[in-house]
Amino acid sequence: MERDLTGAALHRMSQPLTVLRGSAELALIRPLSAAEYREAILTMARETERLVALAEALRALHQPPVAPEAPPDPLARLQAELPPLAQDRGVQLELAWAGWPAAWTEPILQLVHGALQRARTRVTLAGDGADAVIADDGPPLDTAAWDKAFDPFANGADIAAALRAALARRQLQSLGAAVTADAGGVGGNRLRIRPA
Repeated sequence: MERDLTGAALHRMSQPLTVLRGSAELALIRPLSAAEYREAILTMARETERLVALAEALRALHQPPVAPEAPPDPLARLQAELPPLAQDRGVQLELAWAGWPAAWTEPILQLVHGALQRARTRVTLAGDGADAVIADDGPPLDTAAWDKAFDPFANGADIAAALRAALARRQLQSLGAAVTADAGGVGGNRLRIRPA
C-alpha cells in the first residue's frame, strides 16, 4: 500500500511542478503587466499549496503506525469528541461501544470523521459482535469511490480526509483488524472493522 501511494503521490506532484516551472519561465522570459505578474504569482502559490499538502500526506504515510494507549473509557472519549462535530454539521449521531478493543478507539474516531463528512442527516457507530460498524446515510459509494476515500493521492481526492482514513486503516491493520466498506443496505454507506 505504501509503495502504491508513494508512486501515486510522485505522479500527482509532477503536475503542480510543471505549472510552477512554466509560470516562472513565462514570467522571466517575456514582459508581463502588473496584473499578469500577480496572476502568475497566485498560480504559483496555489500549486505550492498543493505540493505542500501532498508532501505532508506522503510524510504521514511513511511514519510507522503507533498503537495508541487504550483510553480508560472508549465510549467517554467518543462521546466527548464526536457530538460537537456532528452538531456543527447538523448530523444526528448515535454512539454505542459494544466491546471492541479499546485500542481501536483512535482510528475509529478518525473513520467517523469521514462518515460525518459524507452523511446527510445521520451517522451511527455501534457494535456487531466483536466488530465495530460505522454507518452513514450519505450518497452510496461504489468500489472506486471507496478506493478514492482511502487514497489521498487519487485524482480529485480530499487529501486531508483520505489521509485520515488511510492512516486509520493502516493503524487498525497494525492492531490486527480488517476494514471493509460497502453500501449500507437501503442507501448510505457502512464501514465494518473486525478482528482479522
